[in-house]
Amino acid sequence: MNAITILWLLANLMGQTAQGDSADDAAARLAAMKKFVQDYSVRSNGPSLTMYTLQPDPVLRFTNTVGSSRDGAVFLWLGENGRPAVAAQVALRRDDVWYQEFSSLSEQSLTASHHQRPWTPRRGGIEFKTLSGAPRPGETPETRMRQMRALAAEFTVEDHFRGRVWQPLRPLSKQFARYGKPGTDVIDGALFGFVLTTDPEALLLIESNRGSEAAEWRFAFAPMTQYAVRASWRGQEVWNLPRRTTQGMAADPGEPFYVTIIEPEP
Repeated sequence: MNAITILWLLANLMGQTAQGDSADDAAARLAAMKKFVQDYSVRSNGPSLTMYTLQPDPVLRFTNTVGSSRDGAVFLWLGENGRPAVAAQVALRRDDVWYQEFSSLSEQSLTASHHQRPWTPRRGGIEFKTLSGAPRPGETPETRMRQMRALAAEFTVEDHFRGRVWQPLRPLSKQFARYGKPGTDVIDGALFGFVLTTDPEALLLIESNRGSEAAEWRFAFAPMTQYAVRASWRGQEVWNLPRRTTQGMAADPGEPFYVTIIEPEP
């Protein structure tokens, strides 16, 4: 499908009413989602100005039966050693409005260039913490993957949905991404998601890092929601964020979590 056809689909999908669905409808929406993220160029603001690589296919396609999203997808930009640096959620609401949510998975500021909707978070979106009390990372990739899944399962995450009630989020059993390289500071790692219905509300990075004395596990959370969110590990709260909204939307492009409505191209 060429760019002209995708833009035509985009313009028509913007005003399309949700009356029935078909495989062609779903494919057209996915093509539009891919076009939205392909229009961004993302790089770090560190000394190396590293360009992040967009994965062309989404890591998840979802809907939210209790929320406003009728169709959405999650895309990743990868940095060094394949570690996810940015997550973007593109979705079509039930009122036929398209929107995007960006979440920084980087420890430093970055720049996402776009001719209409640039995103320039002034600080990193994550802070790694050591998982004290976790078992020592295994020697093989298979062992470490089993350990990461087991560690992820020990987290409980809640979302203060619409500012009314705390909703427990369901952990997805399969990771969104696997990264790392033996011999570097990041030996192994994985990105996990916590969802409301099938809509991601929080992201969790777990990685084996070369510590000062021996390899150790560490973790970091990032939001995929503008509502308040919190996480606990083995019964102790380890991460929380307040609600982040501006006139009903987390709309400050200088923040590491950013939501924007996608307007039709002029």
